Amino acid sequence: MAWRLKWNDWILYFIRTIGFISVIYFTVRASENITFPIWLLVVFITASYAVPLGLLQMGKKAYLIAELVMLAILVPYFCSVDHLIAGNLVLYTIMVGFYNERKMYKASGACLIVIALAGPVILLPEAPVSYFSIAISCIIYSALGYIFHFLLSAKSEIEHKNNIIEEQYRLLEQYAKQVEQHSVLKERNRISDELQGSISHTYTTLALSLESLRSELSTEREKRMISHVMDITKTGLEEVKRAVEELKPLEMKLSLNAMISLAIDEFESTGIEVLLRVKGEEQSIAKELTLLLVRCLHESISLPRREGHAAHIRVTV
Repeated sequence: MAWRLKWNDWILYFIRTIGFISVIYFTVRASENITFPIWLLVVFITASYAVPLGLLQMGKKAYLIAELVMLAILVPYFCSVDHLIAGNLVLYTIMVGFYNERKMYKASGACLIVIALAGPVILLPEAPVSYFSIAISCIIYSALGYIFHFLLSAKSEIEHKNNIIEEQYRLLEQYAKQVEQHSVLKERNRISDELQGSISHTYTTLALSLESLRSELSTEREKRMISHVMDITKTGLEEVKRAVEELKPLEMKLSLNAMISLAIDEFESTGIEVLLRVKGEEQSIAKELTLLLVRCLHESISLPRREGHAAHIRVTV
């Protein structure tokens, strides 16, 4: 399966290309010691460079098999010709370490050890330093590739977890804001209702007292004064009721559909696409029940966003 090349892929390809050029150079320089036609060997070296890269686009398993087979063939041969060629060729193992798959660690690791120890064994009697240099280089290069892969994987994992934490933080912040808003709205509504009830009771008591007092008065002038005071009291009661009603939060005056639309707009501002579908006609319900239904809506949208990373949510009311 092909994937888009990243910066780390280009670095490894550049290192591999350097190794390829070095192998070609030392092969041409040692052409006097080579019995094969030099052009055929150059073609084979080029194939060992290009074929694994092509297979890498199809899958890491195919790449590892091709790379290890090529190394198992070329390392022993070039050690018999010129140990410098083999020393540059084992530079390919850095990619073996990087593109290794977890389920193939044991098999590929065993193959690399065999190539590192048995590949240059022909040098051991006459050039033990070259033997150990090639063997150790093969192991070190593959280890560097694996470490490079491990560090990048750890970095990607950390970035992924940071994204999750940031998303959870945004949701938690939104949840806290909703809880705070709900508490404030509930408290303001309670105070408004209590204030309206208390003032209404006071004004009503005053009006009844004035009405009782008027029946006991004897002169018309006194009765007109009491009637005027009663009118002022009733007008004041209506004005106070209207003022207290206006003190209530806007959310308390909105319909259920309007509050649902506001809640969905709030979610859509965070990048979630919410499709609202309303069936039937809205019924008049208590304000507390309206707030409860909106709170349930918040939870219903937050849960798939938080747990399933949903980007599109459909809501039917």
